[in-house]
Amino acid sequence: MFPSRPRLMTLRRVTVAILPAISFALLMSACGGKSALELRRLGVDAYNDANYAEAARFLEDAIMRDQKDEIAHKYMGLTNERLKQFPQAREQYEWLVKNAETESSRKEAKEDIERLGALCNGKPLPRIILLSTDCDHSKSFDPLFMKVCSDYKGKFDVQVLDVQNSENKDLMESYVQYLNDRFADSWTVPMCMYQCKHGVIKTAEMGAQTEEDLRDSIKEFMAELDKEVEPG
Repeated sequence: MFPSRPRLMTLRRVTVAILPAISFALLMSACGGKSALELRRLGVDAYNDANYAEAARFLEDAIMRDQKDEIAHKYMGLTNERLKQFPQAREQYEWLVKNAETESSRKEAKEDIERLGALCNGKPLPRIILLSTDCDHSKSFDPLFMKVCSDYKGKFDVQVLDVQNSENKDLMESYVQYLNDRFADSWTVPMCMYQCKHGVIKTAEMGAQTEEDLRDSIKEFMAELDKEVEPG
């Protein structure tokens, strides 16, 4: 009497069965079907290029696909710091303290938490600042700068500022007078500036340095900081 009912029930079962497949396909399409490793690589590249908002998107997706990826968690924490998202950065470092496989990685994460605590508690660290732009000459130096500075984690607050980004205008104005005096109104980027924890710029180096020269500059800065006498 009801010839169409079995057909509708079958159709309903088929529809329910294929919904998970459709949802999965839509999800993969939205995320580009990239693997966790690919997303992490894109995130690290974006971080090294100082594109922190883009880095955050890639690294978040990478962690969603592989929650045990220590490198993704590490760079997510660093990215959160650059975006001034300090509670989120702390979460990433705390995850590494609990879950990192090696003792050295856990120790490094603890140092990151201590450094982050100093920043959040109003105890500024000496700062190394790279002024950069979108030009090829400047962008090619950014990854080397970040690589070298990563060896001094916990000792410095490292910043990369795009001088063409209007969001950095107020901060740049605080540096311009020093740079004009230091380089007789004729300076360009990339530019590395070394600022003590009291906010005084000690020196600046213009141009893309070699790795050896950059390390020497940082060591000289550290030696100068060691000579400073804390105000009584």
